[in-house]
Amino acid sequence: MTAFTSSNLPSSINTFERLVSWAAMTLQNINITKTIRVNDTSPVQPQAQVQYAIFPNGVAHFAITVYVPVDDAAVNSSTAKVWMAAQEISTATPHANFLSN
Repeated sequence: MTAFTSSNLPSSINTFERLVSWAAMTLQNINITKTIRVNDTSPVQPQAQVQYAIFPNGVAHFAITVYVPVDDAAVNSSTAKVWMAAQEISTATPHANFLSN
């Protein structure tokens, strides 16, 4: 995970939906070569992936898949929130395009 502060968020991110889309797209961009195998028989796939899809009802969506490593012991911490167990995928720096409106 690249060092991050709320000042890195473009000011146009004002909903959870925009936040998760921005975060996933940023992770995809900085980890383009990172892959994961979900199980022994599955093909290798990107660790972070955002796809643009138009569903049968004509509504466009982002399909977001991100596999974030987790510190298993920290998941059940009595002193920290569960999302604090998330671990780094990499320490790459986001492209400047992701840090502005």
